[in-house]
Amino acid sequence: MLLMSKKIYSEIYKKAQELMSKGYKIEDAIDEAMRELNPVYKITNLKLLSVERGRAKALFIYSPMLTNPDGSIHGGIIATLIDQVGAIAAWSTHMSEQQVTMELKINYLLPMLESGSPFTVEGSVVHAGKRSIVTLVTIKSSKDETVAIATGTWYKLSD
Repeated sequence: MLLMSKKIYSEIYKKAQELMSKGYKIEDAIDEAMRELNPVYKITNLKLLSVERGRAKALFIYSPMLTNPDGSIHGGIIATLIDQVGAIAAWSTHMSEQQVTMELKINYLLPMLESGSPFTVEGSVVHAGKRSIVTLVTIKSSKDETVAIATGTWYKLSD
């Protein structure tokens, strides 16, 4: 049995709905709700640029606080960026239901260095089933170089 101390996506959905009722665009409402309610999203300083059913795109700006000693963005941070944007793309297919990451498969292609900043992280759903959602996530540098690609699977929990 999976226990969750807080239904984070339901809370984000409620907060985003509240902000949209005040005139926020959907991506700004979700971005603000994620920043307020999801500490990992806040740490990475992602900025959601767009969201539509089955798609999400965010901006990531290089930060020395998130690097390896060689100055490249840490692989765990890259995985986190992929997880966050892939989750938003997956979540956009069903909104308020709960979900958890089941699997991530990442190919790190190039180091994420300051010279490539800002980076775009784009997720798109390739399969949305009754219980699982599969996404493809790509990270590109400002020079349009693909630095990482990943597939991820999210499991929708029943309420």
